[in-house]
This record gives sequence, structure tokens and C-alpha cells, in this order.
Amino acid sequence: MALPLHTRKRGREGATSDTARIGARTVMVEREVLINEFDELCWQQTNLRDVFLSRGWGNICTLRGKVYPSMVQEFYMGMCDMPPDASSHTVTVRGVSIEVSADVIGEHLGIHRGVETFTHSTPREDVGTSTSSTGRGCEPASARDAGQSEAEDTGVDARDDDRDEDFYILTGRDRMQIERKNAFNQNHLLHFFRMLHLIVATNVDPVAHKTTFSRLRAQFFIRVARGDPIDLPLHIFERIRYEASIVSTDNLPYGVLISRLLLARGVPTQPEERVKDQMSPLDMTTHRRSIGQARGRQPPPVEDLVPPTQPEPGHVGSSSQHTPSTSAGDVRPAWVDAVISQLTAHIDHKIDRSLEAISASVAELTHRVTILNDKVDTLTEEVRSSTFADNVII
Repeated sequence: MALPLHTRKRGREGATSDTARIGARTVMVEREVLINEFDELCWQQTNLRDVFLSRGWGNICTLRGKVYPSMVQEFYMGMCDMPPDASSHTVTVRGVSIEVSADVIGEHLGIHRGVETFTHSTPREDVGTSTSSTGRGCEPASARDAGQSEAEDTGVDARDDDRDEDFYILTGRDRMQIERKNAFNQNHLLHFFRMLHLIVATNVDPVAHKTTFSRLRAQFFIRVARGDPIDLPLHIFERIRYEASIVSTDNLPYGVLISRLLLARGVPTQPEERVKDQMSPLDMTTHRRSIGQARGRQPPPVEDLVPPTQPEPGHVGSSSQHTPSTSAGDVRPAWVDAVISQLTAHIDHKIDRSLEAISASVAELTHRVTILNDKVDTLTEEVRSSTFADNVII
């Protein structure tokens, strides 16, 4: 059966068009995480700050700097021809050759790659790779037949009992009370996991859409929280390699990390090159705002999602002369809350995308104004020098 278009493997004849397609993909920007502010978010006597710092992941949280989208896109283009089984690859960006590997990424982030870490298995639902007992990475789950079951994709037995356990760990609630379809929703999560999800989805394993996520990703959150060994540099390396190997319109991850790595290796910037600035840091204010948006928006049980087909006695429509009571005892239908939740989540997503676009536009305008100011200063100096020379001649 044919592979889905967005995960179709590249053939030799498609390399040029695929490289052009990478140039059209938006580059995501990580955010600084004020990780020390999360020492009060706890789960099983472990706070969120220590979850990251104890792993040596502090630098992935404190990434700061500008993103150079065209430079990052050129980097991904150079990764397109990396052999599938290679553990490193040399990429040439603007005349500078750079070795890319998990070790290089680990060194850049200051993360020690211990031998005790588990073999890599990325959590992203459309980037996931199963890992055999030999440690050799297998084909990404999304590149397989779209009709395969979740158990085949993740390499685990996706029994209802296991899913129930994962759901209860993340939400503290019974899955059957609030779950719709197969995806997990950030609005259901405990405060600890809600912020963990946001940090992972922004810096550790970036995704553009953060509202829902798969069970495979949910299991990754649990592994992170429990302190299970994870080879983060290898995870990042495999994610980068995968993004370069597929035909997709998805955003390219690790804009700040790759920009910093390339600049540190001497890759030059270009005159008037477009840059993207980071948004405000992730902090407790972000967490409180996120909780406030979700409060009162928890989906009801499945059986309450369908509105009644006939008006009930005493409700609007049962009598043209009857006015519904507004007493405190009245309860708004559960399906109304569900609709409001969906609309609010959609609006929040649109606002976030708009803010990102505005931030990028402001950064670009600021950069251009700076260039214009430099040119004006240069012209002013030239005019002064010319006037001084004319006066000397006279």
C-alpha cells in the first residue's frame, strides 16, 4: 500500500524538489524556560525543576538567541543526503563544513551521553521510531502503512488497561470519563504534566500544535518524569535526520539550537538576512495563564456530549410564555461546555499563531531599520568628509 504523501520516502529523482520544499518550511523557535520557577510543581515527590536539572538538561531550557531561518533551512538541505545507517554526517553550510552527530549535539549542549541510556525511541507521533533489541533504529512509524494499529506503530501492546494507566498518571482521572478519540489533550493534564508537556513540545521535541498528543508521546512524558534514562542528544539528532528525510510541510524544529551551533562553527550570516526573535520565556506566569484558560473547559463524559433532540419540559421552546429560571441550581448542558472548550482552544491557537507572526514581522522590521540607520550614518560620514575636502581645496 502506498505511503502517505507527507511521509513518502525520497527517491533519487526527487532530491532537488525535496530540497526546494525544505526551503519553504517554516522554522520553529524555541523559548527560554525559567526552570527555577517550577520548583513547586511536583509529582511523586519530584519537582519539575529537578526533573530537567538532574538530567543535565538545563541548557536545553536556557537556549537564548536569534534564529536565522535561511541558515537553518540550508542546514536541513545538507542533511538530505545522509545515509540511513550513518551515525554522523558532514554538512556544508555557506562554505563551512560541519560534522553533525549525537556526540556533537551533546557537547554543544553540555549533556553527558552515559552508556546506561536507553536506545532511542522518539515520542513524536509522526516521527516515532521503534527500536529493535539490537539498538538499530527502524523505519519511522508514520512512514508505514497508515492503516496499521497503534500497537504496531509503537512496538508496544496498546491494551486498554495500559492506556487507562497512562491516562490516570497524566490526569489523575478515569480515561473513560473524559477521553475523546485516541488523542490525549493538554487541558486534561495535571499541573505538573501540563507544564512538562509545554516545555517538551517547545524545546525538547518541538511541535507546532501542542493541544493534543498521542499515547506514544504521553509515555515519553512519563519516562521523563520518572527519571528513566533518555539519550537526548541522540533523540535530537534522529529527529533532525528524520525531518530532512521526508517530504512534508511541517515546521522544522530546533531553530535556536541549530543557529547557535552553526554560528559557533563559524558559519557566516548574510547582509540583510532575515532573523526571528524568541517569544517571552516560559515561566510561572505562562503556567497560570494556561491553567486559567483551561479552567471550566474540561470535556464531559461521552454520553453527555450529544444535546437532546427534543426540548425538555420547562426549557426554552417548551412554551413561548415560559422564561427559564436563572437560579443557582440550574446547570448548563454538558455539551455546551464541550463546544465552548473546542472554540476556545481554536481561538487560543489562532492567537498564538498571530503573535508568532507579529513577533517575526517586528523582528524583521527592526533588523531592516538597523541596516537603514547604518547606511544613513555611512552616507552622513561620506558627505561630511566630502564637504571637509572641498573646504580644504578652496
